[in-house]
Amino acid sequence: MAKKDDTKEVKTPKADANKANVGKDVDYNTLITIFETRFDYQAARVVVENALGAAGLEKKNKYKAEEIKKLVDVVPSLDVRTTSIIEGLNALIG
Repeated sequence: MAKKDDTKEVKTPKADANKANVGKDVDYNTLITIFETRFDYQAARVVVENALGAAGLEKKNKYKAEEIKKLVDVVPSLDVRTTSIIEGLNALIG
């Protein structure tokens, strides 16, 4: 008799989870959550700071879609495995 597969799907804050935010200002904590799909707690915060600097942006509470697009453009230059970050950021801006 075949065993039932009891594995559960692991959800991450990627494209589907961010669809509700499309077109809205994005808060700093949402950026952190997206970067945590690739980096641990502390590293995510450091990389966000580096990405903001590379994009010519300051740390603040909210970011507009055009500012998120700047992050999308610079993130690949910061690390080689950034697919989850790019997907999450792009989902925020539609």
